[in-house]
Amino acid sequence: MVEAIYDNNTLKRHSLYSQCKTSLNDISIRDYGKGCYFDVQIECLDMDTYEAAICHGQPDCTVDAVIGIADCNNKQKNNFRLLLVELRLDYKSANNLSKSNLESKVTHTKALLGAEVPINKESVYVFSDDVAERARHWVESRKNEGGELKNFVVNSLSAFNANIRSYDSLPYIPINNPKATYTGLLKLLDNKEYHNFTIQFRYWVEQREYYRYRNAFESRNIENILVDVWKYASAISKVFSNVDEELEYMILEEDVASLFSSFAP
Repeated sequence: MVEAIYDNNTLKRHSLYSQCKTSLNDISIRDYGKGCYFDVQIECLDMDTYEAAICHGQPDCTVDAVIGIADCNNKQKNNFRLLLVELRLDYKSANNLSKSNLESKVTHTKALLGAEVPINKESVYVFSDDVAERARHWVESRKNEGGELKNFVVNSLSAFNANIRSYDSLPYIPINNPKATYTGLLKLLDNKEYHNFTIQFRYWVEQREYYRYRNAFESRNIENILVDVWKYASAISKVFSNVDEELEYMILEEDVASLFSSFAP
């Protein structure tokens, strides 16, 4: 499932980062008073400060902030871009909204950003949870008028925080089922099928190596399985059916020692 995440590294790619970087929460505190509005780790470009201090223009000619975002699908990030964010957390109603004002903020901000980093087609306007629904209705009712407004998305504060998540908050879903792999290997040991166990254990070692530089999460997932299985294998007594089977297992034991030393700490 594709999720939207904030991505500070995308923001750092823009030349304005060194001139007006701050955090989205700090902008909110400055404008609306102390509180914890957004994830404090979300960095942004303070466009109002940049417009006033660097461009010597009016600070309300731009949107409040620009953040970096990306799509994330099972810990794989792509589609890196900038997202324009306008905060209206103190609005008590949607009566004071102006189509021309909102649109000019977006177009001027995009002009300042240029083409250095891709910009998300939609811009987000964040209202308090009490006002968001009315503001959304106001925007939707005017989209047929054309203009930049058709690309506006209204979020409540809680919806924005639910929609723009951190990379670390998203779980990794293993490609190979850990439980099935673990129980399958243990079953071979319990049934004293040491030859088949050796073959299967080496197979998963190869799979771990296959994913090592392709998918670090999957590689670590397999590593954890191998370690847990080997702890179990080392703790049980074994009765081999013949010398060849015992020798094969002894060779595996020697290989495992050097194998585990290559696992990530």
